Amino acid sequence: MKERVNANQSTSDRPQQDADQGVPIWQEAIQRDRERWLNRLLFVALALGAVGTFVYAQLLPESLSEPSSWRTLAPFLLGLAITLILTIWRGPSYVYRSAILIFTVYFMACFIFARSGLSGSGRLWLLLIPVLSFILIGPRSGVFTAILSVLTYAIFAVAIDQQWIVPWVSEDLTLLLTPLSNFLIIITVISTMLWSFHQVWIEAMQKSEQTKQNLHERSSQLADINEALERQAAQLRATADVNRAVSAILDPKRLLDETVNRIQSRFSMMDVYHVGLYLLDESGQFAELKAATGEAGRLSLEMGYKLKVDESSTIGWSIVHQSARVSQDLEEQMVQIGPLAMPHTRAEIVLPLHTRGNIIGALSMQSSRESGFRESDIAILQAMADQVALSIDNARLFSQTETMLEEVQAVQRRYLTQAWKDFLAMEAVTQAEYVQPNVEVSPDPRLRQAQHQAARNGESLVVGETAINPNDRDGPTALVVPLKLREEVIGTLTLNEVKRQRTWSSEDIAMAEAIAEQTALTIDNLRLFQEIQRRAARERLIGEVTAHMRESLDVDTVLKTAAQQIREGLGLHDVSIQLEMVDEQS
Repeated sequence: MKERVNANQSTSDRPQQDADQGVPIWQEAIQRDRERWLNRLLFVALALGAVGTFVYAQLLPESLSEPSSWRTLAPFLLGLAITLILTIWRGPSYVYRSAILIFTVYFMACFIFARSGLSGSGRLWLLLIPVLSFILIGPRSGVFTAILSVLTYAIFAVAIDQQWIVPWVSEDLTLLLTPLSNFLIIITVISTMLWSFHQVWIEAMQKSEQTKQNLHERSSQLADINEALERQAAQLRATADVNRAVSAILDPKRLLDETVNRIQSRFSMMDVYHVGLYLLDESGQFAELKAATGEAGRLSLEMGYKLKVDESSTIGWSIVHQSARVSQDLEEQMVQIGPLAMPHTRAEIVLPLHTRGNIIGALSMQSSRESGFRESDIAILQAMADQVALSIDNARLFSQTETMLEEVQAVQRRYLTQAWKDFLAMEAVTQAEYVQPNVEVSPDPRLRQAQHQAARNGESLVVGETAINPNDRDGPTALVVPLKLREEVIGTLTLNEVKRQRTWSSEDIAMAEAIAEQTALTIDNLRLFQEIQRRAARERLIGEVTAHMRESLDVDTVLKTAAQQIREGLGLHDVSIQLEMVDEQS
């Protein structure tokens, strides 16, 4: 029993060893099937051989004590012993065991030919040899044994015909039983082999059907995966295009319109035919429609459509729960935007607009395709909605920043204007001229008019170039450039040519404008410097007056000192300081 276990273990380990050596899997399966067929065949042959030998021994005309009886039984006993050994001992390869079995059958065929002649059952045993070879070993051995069987049959036919071999033919019961028993053995063996083949064929068909079914399922799964990947790839491309478009727009109104139109056009592969963008009002209680596509969207915008933020609508639900919501199979449920019906809507997805930890609204996409949106679409579409929300928030912040900047610039311009008015009121010199020696410049009303026009329009102006009298070739030409300081005109720079007519080129104008800009900055810096000096003088005066007043503890002396210091510091004629209690009732 221990040897059988070891043999089974070595047999089971053999396919793994062959697999390690590179034997194909299908060859391993065939080897296992052949070994299983061989074991079944050995059990059947051993059982039938034992029964047949026992019956044959009982029907012998001679007694078993006679040597001739044992000579007759010897071949059968030898074949039975070999079969028993092959059944028990499974150490050798199944190929060697199969070869030994086939050789034993060949030996029995030769013995039966020698005993019974051509009319016996030896030809059946020869027929069994190639069948076993084909099944247990392979086609090459089957062809070889078939040729061997034909040659053996021919040799015995010639030998019996030439009386080299004289068969022992008798009419006793043993000779009548031998063909029957041989037929039973052979038919049983063939039936067993055919049954085994049938079982293997059924198993192969079942495995083939299962493999076909698995392949079909895998193909369906692969097709679904490919479809999902293509869908996601298209969504990613559309999302990238939408994000790229909206991120470059800073005008809030244009941004909202471009967003809904771009989403509708880029997601047409999902049959999206309506897109609406809702933003929360200042109270956060209502979501107002700010941009939409289609005729229904235009009418809703004109009506100022808005809805309450609660769970009564998909948009309100999405904002309240801060989560996307997909609605499918809306054919029976009429979708509406206020009083306007949307009969073509079959699916809808609502995406909350997140930005910087807050909800600012929701994005609604409606499709005319049944099941146009899936739960797997939420991740990509929500990322797009978040980018849209961020762009909207950035546009809002940019608009607020622009408004604040304009307010600051307006305040700065008012301050600058007032500061220059104060400066010009205090300064006696507001105009400077440089004239070349020996050149007389007479006042020209055209220059004065051009200076006023340049100061008012803030643009450079050429005087006299096109309005010259054709008879006066030596008429003056001038270039008037405004002095700009932070977009505020504080004066003009006039370049005048009196001796000849001059054409002012674009390079001349650009150089003059650059000089005018630097001149304006320099003058403003001087103004600021003078203002700082005046403030410093006032602070110094205040300090000196305070210091002189602190030198005395007498009130009369302090008042006289203060009045004198203020008069001297400000250059005044008279300064009066009066102490008086005011009666509140009077």
